[in-house]
Amino acid sequence: MTNSVRVPSLQAGWCAPRGLAVLACLVGLGTLALSGCNGSLGIPNLTQAAAPLPGLACYSGPRMVTPRYAHTATSLEDGSVLIVGGSDERLLTAVDTVEIFDQSARVDLSLPIPESISGDFLDQDIDGDIITLANGGRFYHTATSIIDGNVIIIGGTDSIFFGDAEENSEIFNPLTRSFDNADLMIDPDDDLVVPRLLHTTDKLPNGKLLILGGQEFEIVTVPNPGQGGGSQSQPAYTSTNIVEIFDPSTLSFETAVDVNGLDVELTTQRGRSNHTTAAFAGFNQLLGDGDDLIGIFGGYETLSAQSLAAPETLIPWQEINTKLTAMDFFFTGGGNISFAQGLVLASRTNGAKGFNLGREHQSTPSGTLGVSNAVLLLGGDSDYFSCPEGSVAGGGLSTDNSDLIVATYSGFGPANGAQFVRVDTAPQDNWTIDAAAFCWPPPILINFNRSYADYVMLDMRRVADNQLYNGSVIVAAGGQDQSFAMPCAAQIDNSCMNLIEGFTFFDPFFHPGIFQDDLDGDGEPEVFPWQFEDFGTNLNPLGLAGCWLIYDEDIPTGQDLTGFLDPDPNVTGETVSLNQARVYHTMTRIPGEDGLLGTLDDRIAVIGGTNEYWPGGTGLGDDALANSCEIFVPPDAGPTAP
Repeated sequence: MTNSVRVPSLQAGWCAPRGLAVLACLVGLGTLALSGCNGSLGIPNLTQAAAPLPGLACYSGPRMVTPRYAHTATSLEDGSVLIVGGSDERLLTAVDTVEIFDQSARVDLSLPIPESISGDFLDQDIDGDIITLANGGRFYHTATSIIDGNVIIIGGTDSIFFGDAEENSEIFNPLTRSFDNADLMIDPDDDLVVPRLLHTTDKLPNGKLLILGGQEFEIVTVPNPGQGGGSQSQPAYTSTNIVEIFDPSTLSFETAVDVNGLDVELTTQRGRSNHTTAAFAGFNQLLGDGDDLIGIFGGYETLSAQSLAAPETLIPWQEINTKLTAMDFFFTGGGNISFAQGLVLASRTNGAKGFNLGREHQSTPSGTLGVSNAVLLLGGDSDYFSCPEGSVAGGGLSTDNSDLIVATYSGFGPANGAQFVRVDTAPQDNWTIDAAAFCWPPPILINFNRSYADYVMLDMRRVADNQLYNGSVIVAAGGQDQSFAMPCAAQIDNSCMNLIEGFTFFDPFFHPGIFQDDLDGDGEPEVFPWQFEDFGTNLNPLGLAGCWLIYDEDIPTGQDLTGFLDPDPNVTGETVSLNQARVYHTMTRIPGEDGLLGTLDDRIAVIGGTNEYWPGGTGLGDDALANSCEIFVPPDAGPTAP
């Protein structure tokens, strides 16, 4: 073992979450007075309970054993986080080690106690060996939870220059904290049909996994341009349209087929890569009920290897990649992929992400089903050389915008007659003040152009008009912006980009500027930002509106907008921000003080990242950040309903 290895310990003098003082008394150790723990202690290795901290702030957390970026972070069933792969030097090489962020772990007092107090990163299995990927390092892979809490690692590569597409999948067992479990080994003959990277992996309602798109690696022979003639070999990264299904019960991959036994392919002839996906509820408006649609958005396609014009590296922002604005969708009920007629979206890649707005709350505050028929598509850039653009060249749609896509169903025809519309704004008739007073920039459904950022969905409590609603919001932090200079959001100017430090969040039921009566007698009508009545149009039946709001001192839980930063450049204010601007990081939901994942008490672990990623000057990327973990504690849950 090396000195960098960290394992949980119960020795006196280690900082722990709440409860350890009680345990110490039970075993006769007396009361432990630990500096920096705020008198809040916990029972180690039993729960993921975190130390109490004031809300609406970002705290420096423990350092990773191996700082990295372009990794994956996957929540495990106990609330800890599995960190796999990534790079620690300009994406030229990949990290082959794995570590776990565990809030029940102790931090050695020989190290600085982090502001977050709780947790540490562990890189050993239960036998004390370093957790390592058996087939070497990788990034541009996927890590997806399957049955029994295991996690499968699919695809990826070990270098942005000439790295092969990884053909061997590996399964991590949280019980042994290792990949070398004999009963979870995948036979090479049953592994990926097409080794790939920059693909997506989605869990289907039946527990199987859907693997879509990505890029293959080939070596092609091209004419030698030198005077000697002849030919030479060069690599080619070509997008693929081949779709695969992984069955966890048989540990095998196979080409996807529909209910008629026909091979399933993406509708784009050359496939797509570096895209994103999100599920829509099906005709019955219930997500995960067997008839979902998996929307496939953005990304790009490349020329074929045979054309001798396929990209030779994985460097972003290559003009030879054709950016895609059409949407495909996979119908889980029929196992086929179709093209979404008439829907044209922004060109979007490099960190774009989609969220089903009803993933955790499938009905509106008044109880109407249908929220899970809506997907918010956000982030990424338009991938134009030589810097990532926020807008499509020549005008058109912009990746500054968050696309709200709503699925409707006639009940007749393929996929139950699914149709899709892009909703631009909420019904303007319901606004009586300028939305720009509370959203930046106007109109609603606009996000900063966050490339290489990450997002997470959390629950937050809303109280308005004597009603209580626990609704989901999407939280964003980090990434780069190339679209415009933003007032009131901390930035770092770095040649090709502005790195964003500030937090923003999106609430689908925030309707800015809805005036009511003067209830408090101050001569001014009150503003109710959360309107619990359903109102809408034919194109937006539920009246979903929403707004990207800048975190400020407090998040309103009552009847006004106090706590949101006015985006007027002349108004000063302190945004809630990361301690370090970063790109290529991950944001993962983790338990709060109650130790339970999926409650109002949850927090966000911001892990890894780098502070530079652009295709010129000093080269691609930079070293991983030394201070590689931050814990964001959202606003306090707020009052209960009267």
